[in-house]
Amino acid sequence: MGGNIRCDQVFGLRIYAQTADKLKRAIKSRGKIYGTTGNIGEKAIKVAVICVRGRPDEVYLMKTGIHGILIKAEHLGFEYEKGIKVLEDISFTAKEGESIGIIGANGIGKSTLMKLMVGLYTDYQGVLEIAGHRVEKKNLNHIREHIGYVFQDSDSQLFMSTVEDDVAFGPRNYGLSDDEVEQRVVKALQAVHITELRKKKTYQLSGGEKKLASIATILAMNPDIIIMDEPSVALDPRNRKNLIKILKEIKALKLITSHDLDFIRDTCVRTILIDDGRIIADGDTDTILRDRELLESHGM
Repeated sequence: MGGNIRCDQVFGLRIYAQTADKLKRAIKSRGKIYGTTGNIGEKAIKVAVICVRGRPDEVYLMKTGIHGILIKAEHLGFEYEKGIKVLEDISFTAKEGESIGIIGANGIGKSTLMKLMVGLYTDYQGVLEIAGHRVEKKNLNHIREHIGYVFQDSDSQLFMSTVEDDVAFGPRNYGLSDDEVEQRVVKALQAVHITELRKKKTYQLSGGEKKLASIATILAMNPDIIIMDEPSVALDPRNRKNLIKILKEIKALKLITSHDLDFIRDTCVRTILIDDGRIIADGDTDTILRDRELLESHGM
């Protein structure tokens, strides 16, 4: 990302910055910034950026609430290095309201598939469409309105000093009115059952509370698609059970990557098993997770 951020387009997505200093300079010099920061390795940080086109008082109308098929992949392939395929011949569709578990051993392409969906890479082969838009550079601002990404590490998601500030940050920097921002904050906190934490400092939250606050920051943007990376990691049994209940209540299309197969069974009606960059099975969660021979033969 470097020190410069182009603000001629509106987009919302966590992307990589090189250092905290560069982010600070960008915030000082470029439009309105909506984002989160957290540690990635030693120096890099993750941020979510929304650049408001034109004058600060111009309002950009978000176009979420899409129905029907939201994700379409046909013969999708990707390689980081020429000749070394990470994904090959991936084909599936996902529609509104579905809950889909993405499972597989480490290093088989799950994370790459998620990154392709949010447009971090566009040099893929085949077809990939999000909410009717082909994933390519000219469409990224539209695509990123529809997707919310919940990181495995909640500290990479929470940036502001209090829970309410974090949840309000996205809608506020999209130019929404104070009344609309307040409505979204209230609704998002109610959805994850942490209304009582609204004024709490984020550094004072427990691991489970941070996870729910992170989800609330995404829900406040009214995404059509929510991608979650290992959401049950490091949660105690009580918080894990609470998260399962909340995810069942969320109506958006959910894609959940996890090695916790019991968590997938409790939250996802459909499961996609990936191995060696290919879809091995795609169907009813209980059917796939009961097939021990299938799972064991693909590293699960």
